[in-house]
Amino acid sequence: MKRASKIAVIGCATLAAMAIAFTRGDQPEMPPGMTPERAAMMEKCMLAAQPGKMHAFLAEGAGVWDGRTKMWMMPDSAPIESTCVSTVTVIMDGRFVKCDIVGEMPGMGAFVGSGFYGYNNVTGEFESTWIDNCSTGIMRGTGRLSSDNKKLTWKSNYTCPVTSKPCVVREIETITGKNTRTLEMYGVDPLTGVEYKMMEIAFTRRVGAEQAGAGTR
Repeated sequence: MKRASKIAVIGCATLAAMAIAFTRGDQPEMPPGMTPERAAMMEKCMLAAQPGKMHAFLAEGAGVWDGRTKMWMMPDSAPIESTCVSTVTVIMDGRFVKCDIVGEMPGMGAFVGSGFYGYNNVTGEFESTWIDNCSTGIMRGTGRLSSDNKKLTWKSNYTCPVTSKPCVVREIETITGKNTRTLEMYGVDPLTGVEYKMMEIAFTRRVGAEQAGAGTR
């Protein structure tokens, strides 16, 4: 099953690459036996591979952001405050953005994390993966954007290290200005099963940093 899935993905990627070449003005040699049905398949792959307005939305977050962090270790506890720096870079010709965060966790040392974010034209959802030096697991999420393009709500899945069971983290990114935004993270307390706010970060983008993060590869 996995082998068949990989072959299908490779085949679709090949068709998409040929279609993209056409959009760039190249004229790749078409394989023998190309039928209208297969040409239609190629067109679908081409459309699925093209970055659009949702990808442009993600790219608007490129740059270097200074963050003021509040973290709650348990419900009703006092917040632990710290700072972080988030560097957001546009990659893959505008199809994805990469986010690298470095900071300090008081009493626990340095924090380092990296995430990839994109918009899946096929499913109509934002998608993400996240890794950091506080876990050996990969967090995977999907997100939806509000109608006013100001709030991106994520639901990410991971395995709780306390219960060894699947868990969901809810994150809300809110754009509060051209160079300001907030990130709120909510999770479930393993002891009570009640959701509570785990983290809040207020980000401010450094002046001119949006250009520095506008890479393409």
